[in-house]
Amino acid sequence: MARPPPSTGPRGVVLDAGAFIGVEHRSAFVTKLLGRLVRANVPLVTSGAVLAQIWRGGTGRQAPVAMLLSQVEVMVLGGAAAKLVGMMLGASGRSDPADTHVVLLARERRWPVLTSDEADLRAIDPGVQLVRV
Repeated sequence: MARPPPSTGPRGVVLDAGAFIGVEHRSAFVTKLLGRLVRANVPLVTSGAVLAQIWRGGTGRQAPVAMLLSQVEVMVLGGAAAKLVGMMLGASGRSDPADTHVVLLARERRWPVLTSDEADLRAIDPGVQLVRV
């Protein structure tokens, strides 16, 4: 599958479920890293499918997740993107549309992904730039 042309917009970061789980579990590394990104106005995006994986109501332990989400653009997986994700799933032999949408978002933007799921994302795209959280 051909790669899209380089992004001309500001450089940002794609968040996989692991980034949100790190915030929920109050990981010092993840919390500090995301805090720095937010303060520096670095664009943050995630997949709506990731949101479905991690969201349980926003109260209690998820209050930090809710606060982070206020700084994140949630991208819808519909129409043309869903078809691309399906093609990527078929080509990679994988079955997780959330992981695959995250990889697609990273490809489109040429942004790194914050993830705890390196092996699965690399199985979809060995060239995707990852930051382990």
